[in-house]
Amino acid sequence: MKCNLKTDEIAIFDEIFDSKGFKHFVSYFNRLPFVFRQSQGWLKIWRISDGQILSSPESYYTKMPTNTPIDWIHNTVYHIAKNYLQDICGEEGKDWDEIVYTPYIYPEGTKISWHDDHGYSAACIFYCHEEWSPHWGGELMVAKTPPFDSVLDGVEPDDEVSRKYTNKLLNTYGYGTYISPVPNRMAFTKGSVWHGINRVDKSAGDHMRASVVAFFKKSDRPASGCLAGSCHSEDKGSVSPSEASQPCQGS
Repeated sequence: MKCNLKTDEIAIFDEIFDSKGFKHFVSYFNRLPFVFRQSQGWLKIWRISDGQILSSPESYYTKMPTNTPIDWIHNTVYHIAKNYLQDICGEEGKDWDEIVYTPYIYPEGTKISWHDDHGYSAACIFYCHEEWSPHWGGELMVAKTPPFDSVLDGVEPDDEVSRKYTNKLLNTYGYGTYISPVPNRMAFTKGSVWHGINRVDKSAGDHMRASVVAFFKKSDRPASGCLAGSCHSEDKGSVSPSEASQPCQGS
């Protein structure tokens, strides 16, 4: 594992698992049950034009272990957050006491529009597709923005349909950072960061953007995020404790 980028708002870690471990996780991910996210109701963080994203039931830090390879993801996310990224993720107990893990699939033609992770202290994306071309889109885009209150003059901040405030918010500077969905990569973002996922290009064909997203939250605090809405997977698999506790090797 190696850290390729660290700022006060985002961090990127690559080569999370060795080749054998990554292939094992991809095989597990591909066996998960998925449903179209909007079949569970319109979560307005996605615009209607963002397309049909698929999600699988989530898992919870407070209900670990699941005795599945999701534990590998949690152990790594937790270790990095606690030891290297408290400035991004916050402190356990003070800023978060729960981490919610949700598998997602973004097929060709799908995206997620600009948003922040209001109600969460941070998020982490683990990319678990076997290959990804830089021509296929699906990048995580992170915008430089002014203070949110400065763009709300005469605009309702909770208007989740028209989102009129986003024009001024995103165009004040009009630039930012993109993070490619490189396989076996983890990308961390602070909850206040405005970001989106670029539309997966038609050239991706049957190659789907596969990920597990982790949200850091307080269990007693409501949050408007991208959760699948049901309890953790019951697929227990056959994972040994040593396999489910691979340590972080770098910062």
